Amino acid sequence: NFPGGGMENTSATTLYQHLVHPEGGAPHRYEEGLIAHELAHQWFGNLLTCRTWAHLWLNEGFATYFEWLWAEHRYGRDRMRVEMNGWTSDYGLQAYLAEDEDKRRPVVCPVYSDPDSLFDSTCYDKGGWILHMLREAVGDETWWKGVGLYVRRHRNSLVETRDFQAAMEEVSGTKLGWFFDQWLYKAGYPLFEVTHRYEEGKLHLIVEQKQESTTETPAVFRVPVDIEIDGTIHREWIDERREEFVFDTA
Repeated sequence: NFPGGGMENTSATTLYQHLVHPEGGAPHRYEEGLIAHELAHQWFGNLLTCRTWAHLWLNEGFATYFEWLWAEHRYGRDRMRVEMNGWTSDYGLQAYLAEDEDKRRPVVCPVYSDPDSLFDSTCYDKGGWILHMLREAVGDETWWKGVGLYVRRHRNSLVETRDFQAAMEEVSGTKLGWFFDQWLYKAGYPLFEVTHRYEEGKLHLIVEQKQESTTETPAVFRVPVDIEIDGTIHREWIDERREEFVFDTA
């Protein structure tokens, strides 16, 4: 009768009884994500523990992303995308977007009335997505090296978000303050309005950021986007409120 699904007690994870089911039920019951989540906590949460509740995403965001990494490892990137977007569950991107409509807050949140209020989709699902975006930004090899350095350096101790940032900056050789500031210390996400026109063999793609700017939500997010034209992928960085990209194409 354990009500919490899973709990990462150090060295002895607790899991609810519904995890056990007949082998024939496997196609209809997918519990591997829960197992992967709690197993990941033995590193992210137990071996390294967030110093305060404000940095809870270092526990739950990591464990959530490692659920998705397991899906990628065993079933492939398409399965990972399904889980990350929440197309077949109540978790993932869709859960975060729905929650954000009524409860917008930064991921690193030092102001709260009750620690339980921080165990939400912003912490779990957006936290997991942030790790994925960072992996995309710095590359697979660098991301894994950064995670490894972060774990080795801080094992058996308390961590804050700046500790993870420092490890990623060290292995990547780049300053990542802009990334951590907009995704972890600020709130919300970019809303893009995309229009286009075609003139004399050139495609003009106009991208505007339409999110409402507040003290917590940036007027401009800096993000890479992939634009596919005639089967060719163009990766462009967007870092202004309004930008126009021009492509030669028939």
